[in-house]
Amino acid sequence: MTMLAYFLVGADGQEAKPQLGAIEQAHEVGHWFADMASSRSTPALERSGFGELRRLAKKGDVMVVSSLDCLGASVTELIEVLQTLNEKGVAVISTQENLHLSIHQGTADKALLEKL
Repeated sequence: MTMLAYFLVGADGQEAKPQLGAIEQAHEVGHWFADMASSRSTPALERSGFGELRRLAKKGDVMVVSSLDCLGASVTELIEVLQTLNEKGVAVISTQENLHLSIHQGTADKALLEKL
């Protein structure tokens, strides 16, 4: 199992510091991936940093994000990203929402559905 971190970086880099701190404090990350915060308007599945994470991720890995909102601007987009990660067998941890989302047998974890 490898811990993979994904975060968004502002133009000045300052926005990333709280994200990185929250992730580093809670998890020992093996690989870090980022995209510019300005790319929020681009779906996560089309971002280069997230694409690199998807290519490297394998079954049993865990992706850590500071907040689920960096994975999608809408519930629909978030579900699409989570389904993509599920197909690879990758779990998701969000430090801000304090959630560990694992998806089994093609259905979302009940805790995730209650939060959405």
